[in-house]
Amino acid sequence: MSSIEQTKDSIKKKMQLMDYEAIPQNNNTPIQQDVKTTKQEKVKVTVYLSEEHWKMFNELCLQEMKRSGKPEKSQLICEAIEHLYKLRTST
Repeated sequence: MSSIEQTKDSIKKKMQLMDYEAIPQNNNTPIQQDVKTTKQEKVKVTVYLSEEHWKMFNELCLQEMKRSGKPEKSQLICEAIEHLYKLRTST
């Protein structure tokens, strides 16, 4: 057998893990799973608010900032739309 064929066979064996011992697994560590969050496609919208509604919205943002640290303005608007939609379509 030529040296090229020997090298080829050696590589095949290593690729098939024939030369390696089984790797012991530590059962004490938690298993991490890859979680892929699917992001919904978003649409940019311009909204015109009265000064009164703008103040209300800013108050909600301040409350959210106190509660969670960062106001997610888009999330607040989405929640408001969902709530209004449920109110109007439930009758």
